[in-house]
Amino acid sequence: MDLAQHVKSSRKRQRGSSRQPQSAADVESSGCSGSRPRIGNPNGTSVSSRGSNPKANTACETCRLKKVKCNEGQPICNYCNTHGFRCDYRQRQISRHEQLISELPRRLACGEEKLENVLVLGQRQELRQAHIASDVPVSDSAITTPSSLETIALLRFNILAESSVIIDRAENGYQTHDLFSDEAAVKSRYLETSPFTCEEDRPPLPDFISQTEPTKPTDIMPWLEYYLEHTFPMYPVMCDPSAHKVSGSVAAQGFGNNIESCFTLLIVALSKAHRNENCLDSGVSDFQRAADILGRVSTQFRMQHVQAHVLSALFLLKKGRLLDFWSSLHMGCTMLYTMLKRDQASSTERSMSERMNLRRIYWICYNLERDVKNEIEIDETLPRSSLHELEDTLPLPLGCDELDLSHLPLRLRAMLTYFLAEMSLKAIAEGIFTTPDQEFYVQDPRAGSVDVSPLFQELRRQLDVWVSSVPSFLGWSPEALKGLSSPLGIRVKLMYWFVRFSIFKPLIQRIIHDPNSLFPIHGWTLFREGLHAGLNLINVSILEQSDVDVFMGNRILSTICLIRDTIDKGYFPAERDQNVSAILGAGIDVLWSQLAGKSEWIKCRLYGL
Repeated sequence: MDLAQHVKSSRKRQRGSSRQPQSAADVESSGCSGSRPRIGNPNGTSVSSRGSNPKANTACETCRLKKVKCNEGQPICNYCNTHGFRCDYRQRQISRHEQLISELPRRLACGEEKLENVLVLGQRQELRQAHIASDVPVSDSAITTPSSLETIALLRFNILAESSVIIDRAENGYQTHDLFSDEAAVKSRYLETSPFTCEEDRPPLPDFISQTEPTKPTDIMPWLEYYLEHTFPMYPVMCDPSAHKVSGSVAAQGFGNNIESCFTLLIVALSKAHRNENCLDSGVSDFQRAADILGRVSTQFRMQHVQAHVLSALFLLKKGRLLDFWSSLHMGCTMLYTMLKRDQASSTERSMSERMNLRRIYWICYNLERDVKNEIEIDETLPRSSLHELEDTLPLPLGCDELDLSHLPLRLRAMLTYFLAEMSLKAIAEGIFTTPDQEFYVQDPRAGSVDVSPLFQELRRQLDVWVSSVPSFLGWSPEALKGLSSPLGIRVKLMYWFVRFSIFKPLIQRIIHDPNSLFPIHGWTLFREGLHAGLNLINVSILEQSDVDVFMGNRILSTICLIRDTIDKGYFPAERDQNVSAILGAGIDVLWSQLAGKSEWIKCRLYGL
């Protein structure tokens, strides 16, 4: 009996010890003894070999949610392509260690170049001293050897003395990378020039045609689907069926020297540029191939030729090349005007879908020309097309002839509604920009006071009506981080706050530049309302983190400059100065991170702050 109890207690102890966790030594010994090992993760803890599959971390979001195998196809995987789902991938976070490794070759090249400059300067100094020594007679006095500190000081003096000669011999200062020169020298270089000159002196785009593998015809349709999903809603210059028809024929027959291939390559280039916004080279090779074809085909005043020039302009705008964008846009606007005038002269009747496309592309081109005039044209020397003559022949609403869009699919309905809303908002903005500043307020000479004009009140009323008329099914809100978030909705939100700020801008400028003017209490209330609209514009750009183009970046920057002037003039309470300054600083950081790397116009203005 005692023996049986002893055996039972021994078995219990063995079972208890088997349930205890293994130590690191036990794991190593078990791995060496041939038993099934455990897989260690990077944190040092042991995980069962049946743990999570690391491939799941690189699968697209749709396959992750539906728990299906993803082949990680680019730009769209097989599962999403088969079922028509949206295919998005998580952006891999680059660690600090990887960033340092990627920057190592550049830093080494920078160090080697600086070392070569020092060696060359040293050789010049030795030759100069030898030449001087040969001309000076030998003295009988004792020769004093300079100390090491004197030698270092002399070398530093010579480097500073010769540096201006090296900079003057450079063919183009803008071709020298900023990291190879001192930050103060870079800033002074930008301060000495205007944003327009900085854009003119940009180096040409590198030749990527010979350096990259061309896009295959089999890759066209996935990129087309990405374009229609992400890029097309921002600028609907065509309809889905026509894009599918043209790109489908090129995918079936292959690329050639025709306008259809040019059109398709531009769609692929824009898709790649929007897919990888942080890479300045994305889509450039396809764009250059399209530009080569566009330069060789004969000019025809037809829709596809107009669309090709407009798509080229949109790609250059995405890359921040402002003057190149204007050149392509001007060509597209001129061709569009000629085509519309030829239709009028020949009484050409177009189908409903063609008329819809013509209206959309007309208002896109017309408003982009207005953006050039209002944002970058300083001396009014850039020529404009004659599209403004046809404004009354292509009235709003755009997209279709019916006010009710409820019969359309939800995606197309939302896109066209946003498009109508943005076009009407820009019409209000044009009324503000074309009105002289002095008409926004009236001055009473008897009372010596200044008040807002009826025109100001009418423009403000139009904007209030616009906000109240935005359809509720969009889920849009003008406030930051409220409502349904989409790139098009955020762009409309930014434009709304800029237009609202622009209504009050003449009043704000009058108050801060003419402190002797007497305004009633109502005027000071409007002054604070205008500053609040400007701060909301900056807040949306900070919190929404949406990619902005050069035009919106220039508007945000102008708003920051005017609000900074109000701070300098003491129109903010002391307790709010720090909060407002922090918002302005964060807005400047957003512009540095998004636009300074690709837009010389914005970079020059940022250095001027």
